[in-house]
Amino acid sequence: MSHRFLFYAPALERDHTRVDLADEEHHHLARVLRLRAADEIHVTNGRGLLAAATLERVTRARSEAAITRLLADQGAPRRFALALALIGRDRFAQAFEQCVELGITECVPLVTAGCRRGRAESAFHQRLERVAVAAMKQAFRCHRPVVQPVADVRALCARIGAFERAVQFQQ
Repeated sequence: MSHRFLFYAPALERDHTRVDLADEEHHHLARVLRLRAADEIHVTNGRGLLAAATLERVTRARSEAAITRLLADQGAPRRFALALALIGRDRFAQAFEQCVELGITECVPLVTAGCRRGRAESAFHQRLERVAVAAMKQAFRCHRPVVQPVADVRALCARIGAFERAVQFQQ
């Protein structure tokens, strides 16, 4: 059985015949996996589009592939949001990663009375965005979840009416 590799190309559209991968995606493809021209890959835009592609060129700075077929063009998934208290940084990232793999579509980092708060919000948000992309690719999902800004319980309660159902878990 051959491996399936999924790469994130947010600019990918249904009518594209080619896709270029640069930066982190290219690094992973070329340096970590050591893929070469003629290798098969899968590409998603994180908005429901999934395509198969064949690598044509792998250079030092970028990878170029030809789209061979469209595998899925899923509409918006059913909304499944997670509000998670700001526990320790690594534990939060691990819990978030596993929830992305299970299929959440949105995450609200939540400030509660007993949480740890001392983190730079923009750096934290950027880290969660990277975790979201990595977990989406790991689980071979076509939708990248939205990472909301850090909110407190009052802000979350004000939004609760926008949800079909709300479930609370506590220890």
